[in-house]
Amino acid sequence: MSLAGKTVLVTGSNRGIGKALAAEALARGAARVYCGTRQPLNHSDERIVPLTLDITDPDQIEAAAGQVESLDILINNAGIMIPDVPFDPAILDRHMAVNVHGSNAVTQAFLPALIQSKDALAISTDLGDRHSAAGTYHHLGLVAQEQQKLEQAERYYRQAADTYREFKDWESAAFIYHQLSLIAKEQTEFQRVEQYYQEALLIAQRFSD
Repeated sequence: MSLAGKTVLVTGSNRGIGKALAAEALARGAARVYCGTRQPLNHSDERIVPLTLDITDPDQIEAAAGQVESLDILINNAGIMIPDVPFDPAILDRHMAVNVHGSNAVTQAFLPALIQSKDALAISTDLGDRHSAAGTYHHLGLVAQEQQKLEQAERYYRQAADTYREFKDWESAAFIYHQLSLIAKEQTEFQRVEQYYQEALLIAQRFSD
């Protein structure tokens, strides 16, 4: 995937996978890489823009979103894994607060900027948040469809459908395929209308079993 000229945001980018993702974005020609970290970040590359961003802090999320003028790619990398007593309710709540609710809050905050991008992409390195990413693609598809950007809407819907199916969210996947059939109809691609309709029907039957 070419990142030449793209604007990228990586959360949790002070170390590990996040740091490597930011470096890879630079290596692939990104024009700007926003690095969301809880602690101050120093970097010699002028394309790096540090953002103070604790994804469980609504004020910091709002402030960070206000600093990003445009965004093509959001990488939700920030997350935690506490191995001790993993089924302790307090530990589970902490995991949910960061890995699910925090990443979802970031996605929603930066959604307006992503919508303005021609080829927006939302990526999550945490499996628990990838379902949230499907919702983002779903929303982007709706917006593109309303703007009559049908090819773009189809691409977003297909990304949403693939992720919903991965999580066996059959009800959401069936709805997405129904939306895809409507887009194909507007494009007078009647063979694809039938294909998407049949896919929606098969998933709906599976969901009802």
